Amino acid sequence: MTWLKLRKSTPAPRVVAHVHLQSLLSSLHATEEAAQATPLSVYLRQNAPPLQVDRWGDPLPLSAVEQDRLDRMWAILAAPRERGRALIVSGALAPDEVDALQAVYPDVWSELAGQAYREMIATPPPYPGWVEATLDVLFGVPASQVYTKGPPAPRQQLNDQSKLTGGPSALGTPSDRRETAVRQGVDQ
Repeated sequence: MTWLKLRKSTPAPRVVAHVHLQSLLSSLHATEEAAQATPLSVYLRQNAPPLQVDRWGDPLPLSAVEQDRLDRMWAILAAPRERGRALIVSGALAPDEVDALQAVYPDVWSELAGQAYREMIATPPPYPGWVEATLDVLFGVPASQVYTKGPPAPRQQLNDQSKLTGGPSALGTPSDRRETAVRQGVDQ
């Protein structure tokens, strides 16, 4: 039986690494000084939480939410293919993990999306709710639309040299991707 027809999802893979923000930022700074910016370093620089310091200049620990987000981001970027697949079949894939895959490893995202699409064609709907939700997150559009029209292309990638040298992200910020009315604060 394919994972698309399971009533319950499998357990989500654990995040085993604890990323020390100060070490990560130091490493990114050294990479930038050596003029060896990569899509990975650019993505981490743009999406890692900022380092907060106390009044004496000592680094403050991240909040539990920020630390979890950073650990999950690092986990998907450290093992994109294996962890991506495990998150998909467990129903635990989050939009920020898909953004990281599309920005840093678009070929891996395309492979995972292609696999999921082929499995969808081999196992027609209806799917359990958790499967629909996971496919919606993976593709960024409703699973029913993917089933009828095929998988969407990956979003614009961070491989342009001008973007690697510190230009604005091709993906924008989460607020850039919201509806215009929400960004402008218009009540509806």
